Order: sequence, then structure tokens, then C-alpha cells
Amino acid sequence: MALPVALASLKTGDAEFYEVLNALKEMSLDAAVLDKRTKFLIGLAVNFSLERADKVQCALAQARAAGATEEEVRETMHLAYFIKGLPTAQIMAQVFK
Repeated sequence: MALPVALASLKTGDAEFYEVLNALKEMSLDAAVLDKRTKFLIGLAVNFSLERADKVQCALAQARAAGATEEEVRETMHLAYFIKGLPTAQIMAQVFK
């Protein structure tokens, strides 16, 4: 998998840093302890939480291609929504103390 197109100018502008990013990408995405399906589901949750709709679609496609089921995708999105919304609920709880 290539680095995002948005980083392409780094290849000529700062080749050394580009290679560091590329190595980090390889280290992060290679299946070691976590399989690729799990890693892409985590990526889906992170992008969903960051409200990056375009990246959610990309992560969703990657997770599906790695074998994620619709049930796993749904559960991942529910978990991300819960974790993202929890701080708001905690602030609400402060109001009633």
C-alpha cells in the first residue's frame, strides 16, 4: 500500500522524511501481532472519530478487502461513536453534581 497521494510532494521535497514515513507505514501495517483486518478496523474507528468522511470510505474499503464482515464494521463504528461521545456525556454529568 502506498502512502497517501497528499504526501507525494515530500518524495522530492524531503526524500529522507518521506522514506521514514514509508518505513513507519510498513511497520504499522504489516501483520505482526494484529492481523490486517483488525488494523484496518482500527483505522476505520480512528478516521470515523476524527470525522474524516473521505478517509472513512478508504478505511472501510481496506477493512472489507481484508475480510471484515458487515457486523464487524458496524460494531467498530458503534464503539468509535461511543468512545468519541463519552467525554460529552461526562461533561453533562458534571452539570448535575
